[in-house]
Amino acid sequence: MLYCADESITGTPVLRDGFRGGRVFWNPEMRTNPRERGSIYDVMVATLARLHCLHPGGLGLSDFAAARIRRPPGRSVVEAIPRLATQTDR
Repeated sequence: MLYCADESITGTPVLRDGFRGGRVFWNPEMRTNPRERGSIYDVMVATLARLHCLHPGGLGLSDFAAARIRRPPGRSVVEAIPRLATQTDR
């Protein structure tokens, strides 16, 4: 895994992972037999569980997503609800 914080290269910090073998399911319906589909979901859950055990700070990623999560001042969810409600009523 490589991390480059130099924003002058691509305009944003970059985190690059190496190639990982595996299967790609392009069709979200996953037309497989029930047993195979069950094993796919088992692996998905195990992968999510492993990811949840990681601590971003311990990996040097404590502020990696912070720039994407920041909200503009005065734009809280509570302020956005009335605006969203009027947009969906149209």
